[in-house]
Amino acid sequence: MDAPGTSLRVAALAKGAGFNACAQFMKARVGDARYAAMIARAPVSARDVLENAMSASWYPIAALDTLLNLYSRERGFRGTMDARDEFEALGRYVAEDNLTGIYRALLRVLSAHGAVPMMPRMWSQYFKEQRCQLEWDRTRTEARLTVAGLPIAHLGAVAAGWQQAALRLSTHPGATVVEERYARGQMTSDPMVFRIVW
Repeated sequence: MDAPGTSLRVAALAKGAGFNACAQFMKARVGDARYAAMIARAPVSARDVLENAMSASWYPIAALDTLLNLYSRERGFRGTMDARDEFEALGRYVAEDNLTGIYRALLRVLSAHGAVPMMPRMWSQYFKEQRCQLEWDRTRTEARLTVAGLPIAHLGAVAAGWQQAALRLSTHPGATVVEERYARGQMTSDPMVFRIVW
């Protein structure tokens, strides 16, 4: 039992829609057979999620960490510099696949000044129990977003690509997003710190 005044830390969860989009991207890159062999190497608990994820359901982030690590090994990446372009491309693919409905419609009509404040809320479409903090002087075309509670390998690059694709749907096709620690060679960052420029 917890001591008075303390609370249990709830484990972070990831939404199945993200797993399924990752699987589509990875299969297109390595083929169905190599993808299946890669998933077969996952621990049983993660393999069950990776083989049966339902788009609207929530799963432990450990399964996503397993998936991204397995893919990195399958592709032979030796570090973040090798892997960055591929994982950013994965993030862009997930955004294009999953950003539908109201978010896509809003992003198409918003400037980056309207889209950037939506970023913390958009994280909740894919994860539960993360913490987001946006630092931004509205007179500038640069912001910093800190996301904590998601210690997942390569997520910094995936999320940078996802956010970049989301912002490019707005009126700023030249927007860039970099997760600072991943760019310096740190594969897993908690917290992740994104520099957003448009």
